[in-house]
Amino acid sequence: MLVEILAMSAPTLAAGLLIFALAFANHQRFLQAVSVAGIAGGCFFYYYSLELDLMTKSAVLLGSGAICLALRLYLKLKSQPEGACYAV
Repeated sequence: MLVEILAMSAPTLAAGLLIFALAFANHQRFLQAVSVAGIAGGCFFYYYSLELDLMTKSAVLLGSGAICLALRLYLKLKSQPEGACYAV
């Protein structure tokens, strides 16, 4: 669902994310590196395109960053064994 929402506003980012997920699942390091470069290029071109104003684009990028950080925290907490108490 997150990829679909991202694909509406920035299709290059969604494609890069999808390629990265497939490359990660198949353990293909070269394709992972290419997809990360594509995601970085997609961010660059998305931010400097003239279709939306900078405030809207920065809010979208801020929101996607917050979602990524929340997902990281969730996965880190989920991967801890039950009963373990580690600093996050």
